[in-house]
Amino acid sequence: MTVITVAKLNKILTECGFSEVENDVSSEVVKQINKMTNNRKEAAMFVAQLIHESEGFQHLEECNKGAGQPYVPYYGRGYIQLTWDYNYKAASKFFFKGDERVLLKKPNLLSASPEMGMRVSVWFWKTYVRKKAGSFNNFHATTKVINGGLESDPEHPKAKKRYEYYQKAAKVLETPDNDHNYLLYAAGLTAAVVCVGAVAIACPSVLWCGCLL
Repeated sequence: MTVITVAKLNKILTECGFSEVENDVSSEVVKQINKMTNNRKEAAMFVAQLIHESEGFQHLEECNKGAGQPYVPYYGRGYIQLTWDYNYKAASKFFFKGDERVLLKKPNLLSASPEMGMRVSVWFWKTYVRKKAGSFNNFHATTKVINGGLESDPEHPKAKKRYEYYQKAAKVLETPDNDHNYLLYAAGLTAAVVCVGAVAIACPSVLWCGCLL
């Protein structure tokens, strides 16, 4: 099943305020997304996160090479901007037959080509984001896996920008963008559920909300 095309990817990019990308990049991105998932909502979330991390698929590595950061030389690489030595070890074991040393010695392999930039992004998403984000009914859960240290609050400006990208991607891919779990979480402790044909239960906390049918 094809969930995204080159034309749709470029439309998402322009809707998000970025330029269209070269065909070698767009074709690789589209190929690997379609191989990864047949769920349009997941594809929209994945694309939105990669657009934010790579500034519209323009950068395969962190722009300032992590200057002054404790994770150097294992700064952000790949379109998802893989960071920290422990992530490089895990990726290396996956890509190089259990050898965790390869990417520790040659970290630039992750940013050597659009293909590798996407392969490591798909690996991280499938290995960590899918497992922790669950059913993909909560976009902010994916943000917390990717950059929760800085953007754990959904009202953080960068977290809100990611969500804006997701809304635009969801529209282009024709999948619902009304991410109720995200909206409820963002609304805080006084959030309430909107129920159609049912009685709404006020949410005493963001941990559980529901409807009386």
